[in-house]
Amino acid sequence: MQKTNAEGIPQWLVQVLFYPNENDSVHKPEVVPVTVTSVKEPAIRPGAAVQFEGFGAWCYITRDSNTHQITRVGRSFTATGFRQNGGE
Repeated sequence: MQKTNAEGIPQWLVQVLFYPNENDSVHKPEVVPVTVTSVKEPAIRPGAAVQFEGFGAWCYITRDSNTHQITRVGRSFTATGFRQNGGE
């Protein structure tokens, strides 16, 4: 079943490679999933930089219902579209 937003537009999960800024010694490169809302399935070209449009980032925590200790920390990313080298 294809996930959709409130307007019924399909939401697609794309995997992109995050590279930290040159002077960032804290973060490491990692593959990050981004949910993109689009009528057609997005096609990311491997190796080409991605610029997201309507980008949003959310952080959340889950707590144990009894102890209220944090049991999970998570994040999610969404976008309304993207561009690659003048494409899309």
